[in-house]
Amino acid sequence: MAGDEEETIPTAAENFSLILKTIRTYQLKKSVSYLCELASVSRSGYYDWVKADNYGHTVTRRMNWILSIFEKYSSVKKKK
Repeated sequence: MAGDEEETIPTAAENFSLILKTIRTYQLKKSVSYLCELASVSRSGYYDWVKADNYGHTVTRRMNWILSIFEKYSSVKKKK
């Protein structure tokens, strides 16, 4: 049924990863404060996370999640 899907709330680490990817992709080095505000995470938390070098694991987990959704959608579409 429509509307029965659960909303997935990203973790702080996932938000930090998306901020980092956005900054690197669009060269927005001066937008950290704004992006952290949009993602509802602290700027200091973001910088602590970057220094800890944890973003590689988060990106891998996020990509696996995206691939699983794609595979699920592909298998549903093929059954029709």
